[in-house]
Amino acid sequence: MARPRDCVTHATRIRKVPALAPPRVSPHSRRRHNPNRERRRPPGQHLSSSSLDAGPNHSRRQECRMTGPKPRSLDMRIRRLHACDQAHICAHFLSLDAESRRARFCAAISEDWVLRYAKQSLCEGDITCGAFIDGRLRGVVELRDIRQVDPCCAEAAFSVDPQWQNIGIGDALFQRMLAVAGHRGIGTIQMTFLKENSRMRHLALRYDATLAQDQDDVAATLHPDPPVLMTLAKGLMGGAKDHPWQRF
Repeated sequence: MARPRDCVTHATRIRKVPALAPPRVSPHSRRRHNPNRERRRPPGQHLSSSSLDAGPNHSRRQECRMTGPKPRSLDMRIRRLHACDQAHICAHFLSLDAESRRARFCAAISEDWVLRYAKQSLCEGDITCGAFIDGRLRGVVELRDIRQVDPCCAEAAFSVDPQWQNIGIGDALFQRMLAVAGHRGIGTIQMTFLKENSRMRHLALRYDATLAQDQDDVAATLHPDPPVLMTLAKGLMGGAKDHPWQRF
């Protein structure tokens, strides 16, 4: 039996829809939505080696946590110490712990002995310079007059607060000591420190000292460079007539 033409069949007629072309994406949008793209940095800004080796999931926060903040420069002032600085000198020597005292005096000493030494540290003919940070004395270099042995020879000793070591105070004091000695015509500087005092050994070798090791101690000898003519002229105009130690 023939099916009428106007009869609706239950079969679903599938309509063919032409495939749509993918939407056009501008290069700017493609770069913005691409998670693996490299972010542009301002000129002069470079990634650290830690961020380059950390992989694609490395974040800037992780980089800051790995590298840490940049160390702040020390606001340090070095000057000669006088009688009015006696309280600062006593406070500095009393702040030294047992290990620092032994390193400074090459022996185990008591607080009473340290206090007596600090009160008598500013002797006539000696030169003592201190490193001040935020108004506090953190390091001391003493240049002792040993003219009875040699008029152009001096003995040096250093001390730095235990909490302020390994940040450049000792090196700054060493440079000032060499400058002062050269300015005053001191041709030889002698130092004595314990053989396990690696900090003093490092400083002495940095400035071309000659070392002679004994059983427990090390004797270091340095020869400061002579001052330039202008510096020597300023020293002569400033002061002294009898002995180069007094020209400061």
